[in-house]
Amino acid sequence: MNYLAHVFLSGDDPEVLIGNILEDFTKGRIDHPRNDIYSPNIKVGLGLHRLIDHYIDTSSLIKDIKELFYPSFSKYTPAVLDVLFDYFLIKNWETYSDQNFDEFRLITYQKFEDNWEKLPDSMRKLVRSMIEYDWLKEYGTYESLTYVMGRFSIKAKTDYDFRKAVPIMIENEKYINDIFNKFFPLMIFESEKFLKTNLK
Repeated sequence: MNYLAHVFLSGDDPEVLIGNILEDFTKGRIDHPRNDIYSPNIKVGLGLHRLIDHYIDTSSLIKDIKELFYPSFSKYTPAVLDVLFDYFLIKNWETYSDQNFDEFRLITYQKFEDNWEKLPDSMRKLVRSMIEYDWLKEYGTYESLTYVMGRFSIKAKTDYDFRKAVPIMIENEKYINDIFNKFFPLMIFESEKFLKTNLK
């Protein structure tokens, strides 16, 4: 899952949200002393991110989708799917949320703003760009998805052109959408169970 899905699965606690996004900047064990600067609930967010990633990596449902993209993107296939799944979350937004998508984005950005002092320096540049350029909206159309994939190709410094994932997705959109709607409710259940067990 990419940014939107991780944000969505974070629930209402802003510190869990911070930790979930912060995980991209965090190496090694969550209980390592270098992470003692973070609050218990930020650490819960770190753990939630890893739960989500592990669940996707080991899902038999997702394995079928990976086979569509692996011939074109090899080891980068999981990262490509992370981005594409945000598209399918927007596509099915009303199935999974009673909250208007525009309102959800604004509230998410406000949570970051209201807790700015809790964001480590390494994360602030990313969050500032996320808010300024409204990243969470970027996955909702073929055109914006193609743009995101182009940026991804540049960032990854690889010969793969990830923009080519979009036509593959379009060709198989109904199939992927059906699998997403089998998988994502399970992911919501596991995330909510994790938060209920671990939140302080």
